[in-house]
This record gives sequence, C-alpha cells and structure tokens, in this order.
Amino acid sequence: MGQVRQLLGLHPRTPSHGGQGLMGRWYDACTGWFPTIGRIQVFSFSSPFLKPPTSYFFTKTGNAASFPSRNVANKKIGFIDGWASDEKCLAKWIDVTGQDNMTIVHIEAAFVSALDMADYVSEVEQVPGAGFSCMLSGIGMMTRKDID
Repeated sequence: MGQVRQLLGLHPRTPSHGGQGLMGRWYDACTGWFPTIGRIQVFSFSSPFLKPPTSYFFTKTGNAASFPSRNVANKKIGFIDGWASDEKCLAKWIDVTGQDNMTIVHIEAAFVSALDMADYVSEVEQVPGAGFSCMLSGIGMMTRKDID
C-alpha cells in the first residue's frame, strides 16, 4: 500500500490527487490503472489494453445469499483506499440504496471488483445480483497531464 500512497497521495475519503512518486517526476507513467471520474481530473490515460472489471459485494462464505445487495443501510461495507471500487463509486450505483446510512469499517461485506477477489474464492463469495463498473474504460497507462 505504501507504493500506492506514493503514486496517488492517498488519504481516506479524500479526492484523487497526484502523489509524490508520479507528480515528483520519479517516473512518467504507471501501468495498470483504471480511469475513474476522480482520476481523470488529475491524470491522463492511454488507450485501454484490458476491459474494465465489474464490482460486486462480497461476504464471507455462507453469508452472500442473506446479504441485501440492493439496500446497504446500517451495513458495514469495506473499501480499499485507492481502489476504483470506493464509496464514491458505490454512491453512483442508483440501484443500491442506503449509502448515507452505511458504515465504512470492518465489515459485513466488501465492494470490490470480481477480478480483485479471484484469489480469495475459498474465503469469500459474491452476493447474488448485478454488479457495477466503477471504471470509465479498461486498464491502461496513467500519466501526469504534462506527458505526451
């Protein structure tokens, strides 16, 4: 996570902004970043070379069927700082209600892309229902806006 913080200058619940690594010109680009509404305000992106993943709610194995995936009021939802599947993305998903009354701490469910959860299939399960893409396009190179 330290490398991600250097790249994006992350602090929980703050807007995307350039971190010490990219903005300090330690490097010109970062591979494997998805454009999001927050990131395109700060960074430029190449044409995507992979499709964007879809994000879902995930719970511990055995709890997915009972999790109300369309109303997260009074639920504890986990987000990972710097990931595109954040609370700002979830707030844009109009099929889900209760975001104003959810708690962002340790957790009853996580909102994250299925791609990111692939290594944890024995520990978690996807909550039934549709997903939502937090990315504007597929993965590509992320650069400072002053790089051609």
